Amino acid sequence: MFSVLSPRFLQVSRVFLLAIAYVLAGRLALLLAIPPGFATAIFPPLGISLAAVLLWGNPMLLGVFIGSVILNASMSVSGGAPFGLSVISVSAEIALGSCLATWAGSSLVKKTIGFPNELIDEWSIFLFFALGGPVASSISASVGVAALCLNGVIPFSHTLYSWLTWWTGDAIGVLIAAPIIFILFAQPRTLWGSRLKTVGIPLIASCALIVSIFVSASHNDQQKIERALQENAKEIADQLFTGFSRHIDALIPLKGLYVASDNVTAEDFRLFTAELLSGENAVTALAWNQKVLASERKDFEQKLITEGFKNFAITEGNTSGQARLAPESEHYVVVTYIEPYSKNSYAQGFNVESEAVRSKALGFANKTGSPSMTAPIHLLQANAQDLSYIIYLPVYKTLDVPKSPAMRDQLLRGYVTALVKVSRQLEIIHHKYSKADFVIRLDDITDGDAPINLYQDSASVSPIAQSYAWTTQQNIAGRSLRLSVTPTEKYMAKQLSGQSWYVLVGGLLFCSLLGGFLLLVTGRTQYISSLVEWRTRELESILDGAVEAILVINDSGCVERANPAACRLFKLSAQQLLGCSAEVIIPIFHDFFIESDAPALSNNDSSIWKSLETIGVAKDGSKVPIEIGVSKINLPDRRVYSCFIHDIAARQKVDNLKSEFVSTVSHELRTPLTSITGALGLLVGGAIPQIPNKAIDLLVIAKNNAERLGRLVNDILDIEKLEFGKLQLDITDCDANDLMRQAIDQNTGYAVKYGVHLALDNQAIANKRILVLVDVDRFLQVMSNLISNAIKYSHMGGTVIVSAKLSGSDIIFSVEDFGVGIPEEFRKKIFQKFAQADSSDTRKRDGTGLGLSISRVIVERMGGSIGYTTEIDKGSVFFFSIPVEKLS
Repeated sequence: MFSVLSPRFLQVSRVFLLAIAYVLAGRLALLLAIPPGFATAIFPPLGISLAAVLLWGNPMLLGVFIGSVILNASMSVSGGAPFGLSVISVSAEIALGSCLATWAGSSLVKKTIGFPNELIDEWSIFLFFALGGPVASSISASVGVAALCLNGVIPFSHTLYSWLTWWTGDAIGVLIAAPIIFILFAQPRTLWGSRLKTVGIPLIASCALIVSIFVSASHNDQQKIERALQENAKEIADQLFTGFSRHIDALIPLKGLYVASDNVTAEDFRLFTAELLSGENAVTALAWNQKVLASERKDFEQKLITEGFKNFAITEGNTSGQARLAPESEHYVVVTYIEPYSKNSYAQGFNVESEAVRSKALGFANKTGSPSMTAPIHLLQANAQDLSYIIYLPVYKTLDVPKSPAMRDQLLRGYVTALVKVSRQLEIIHHKYSKADFVIRLDDITDGDAPINLYQDSASVSPIAQSYAWTTQQNIAGRSLRLSVTPTEKYMAKQLSGQSWYVLVGGLLFCSLLGGFLLLVTGRTQYISSLVEWRTRELESILDGAVEAILVINDSGCVERANPAACRLFKLSAQQLLGCSAEVIIPIFHDFFIESDAPALSNNDSSIWKSLETIGVAKDGSKVPIEIGVSKINLPDRRVYSCFIHDIAARQKVDNLKSEFVSTVSHELRTPLTSITGALGLLVGGAIPQIPNKAIDLLVIAKNNAERLGRLVNDILDIEKLEFGKLQLDITDCDANDLMRQAIDQNTGYAVKYGVHLALDNQAIANKRILVLVDVDRFLQVMSNLISNAIKYSHMGGTVIVSAKLSGSDIIFSVEDFGVGIPEEFRKKIFQKFAQADSSDTRKRDGTGLGLSISRVIVERMGGSIGYTTEIDKGSVFFFSIPVEKLS
């Protein structure tokens, strides 16, 4: 049972671990995200997924899906989205894109280069990186961006930018992460394990270096954002708090009006405040709140009615907020005049002391003799969402503020008042500082445990942007205000130069290319190492299986290597031969090969140096006749000699037998043939009269065949002597023109016999004296062989031309006929012994098939070369060259 479940358990474990690796790698990649969003230049999960599917098959796609869903859902929640069905749905759609990209990339790789693949050649590495990286990443980027766009997560205008950043991160992630996974898990382990030091560590180290540079550049970008935000936020704070101060300052001239005059009418108030209310500011109303004692109430109300304010009365709000006549009280603080009146007429006559918030501010103002601001309140004339402040400035009957509270109560005339709409104040600020760049929040924190939000821009703020928020607080007329300015993603993007992004993308792209290059180098190294190992084994097999003895001898004359044939030849074991001095087994080796003054010593090229026959010494002291060929090999650090040794004992026996055969034929065969030929010549010549004609015909046939047999024996003897080097050449300097004339004279009769005209063409050298070093008899033998062949294969009445010409330092002799030519199948063996175009030619053409073979050997012995050209039914040209000794 365990053995059956074990593979399944292993597969499930791999899926689970892949999902964990996908999430962890994705979260780590987000640490490199470029503000303001989550765009990162490397996203390794796709590379990890591709490598896992290639290594362990398509079931790993389940791990890709699970890991992608968890990663993207966590990213959405981190970005401020509430966890729910919509988040899971979008995450699942992105996960499907990742699975599709992984499957497509792995399928393309398997189809094009196959897998497992050691990635050791340029084409395999290029196709793997191209198909697994940019091609597969385009699928994941397209599906992922489409899912975000269709679900409203990103606007359509951001699709191109999102696609490019997504594609870049996935592609670079594949190029870097996939090779690392292969190094850790791919087979064969001997190759991929060795790449840990040569590829893995350099790749990881270079990535770490690039990341550190990016972190530094990103830190500079963050500081730039912070500096720019701080500068703008301070300007916003100055404008906001200075605005409140200006509102307070606007009350001072109004206070001066009441200090200077005891009888200010409604018209006076309207005219005086008209200028103060003009322009763009947040003051929505200015008012005069007069202190009225209970004894003065009736006269006060009558005075206001007289001024044109019909039905004027001192009122206050009931529990439902509706106005009612103010009950009897020791004194009242009444809204006497208010401008603009048309928008605020309902507030006239209101006893502000009857409302707790206003009363508290009035008490603070009178107690301190300074301006006082109420807690944020909702005014009836404003929107329900808008909060306002009311600023009270006390006015006394004296110019200076009375020093004691009792005197201030006694001399208090009333309060000049300003109504400030907070949202209006912030809207004025937004004229300069756009809502697209800044999110402003203003709170009243006078009551510390219960701060009151006065204003909040509606734009959402990402967690990254929130980390840059700038906050300050200030006391204004008895109230503590806290201002918070947060940059938007658009503002942050405008502050960034893109330097950190370019550093990261360019650096990681360099790392991926470095990884590919290192894969190629290590692959090539492994391939060459394997090839060298295979070739070494192959050469060792060839060396050990060679029939000939082979030795490798160093510059000191000691044997470094010996094959089994050498051990058998010298009757020594391999251990005895190795390190042995070459002079022990080949006495002449050191003197003849190492210390020789041969020109080859000065040649640095490896070449065949010398070969000779000598005597070797076996272990038992017996003499071994050998033929040794030595090749000098120049290695980078030393020189060695490779020796090929052939046991020639058997060959010497054969040579002795051949020598005995040649001698026997020379003496025992030629002598009776000479006698027979002579006797037949006498009979044919009429030495015995009255021989019948039929008998004479038979004698002629016998004589011709005897002569033919004699020529055959002579040719055989010549070829054997030439091949064994026993034919001595009598070299003399001869005139080329004389040699050609002698050849014509010797073969003219033969030409007449066959009805062929023999012509001499020596115009090219007729006026020159050309001396050549040749054996005259052998030279004429070559010419006779060529001329006789040309005559025999010419048509009756044809012509054979004998010519010569100079070519460089050689003279070329040619014999041209216009006969049948040489058949194609015969041309390769034309210079072999006993070679004839047709076996019937022996009878028809009266030849042995040895003439050309003998001619080739003679020409080469005289320092020349022989060749031919031919054309069927048009004839042939045979030519040979001889070095020119003297030309005059």
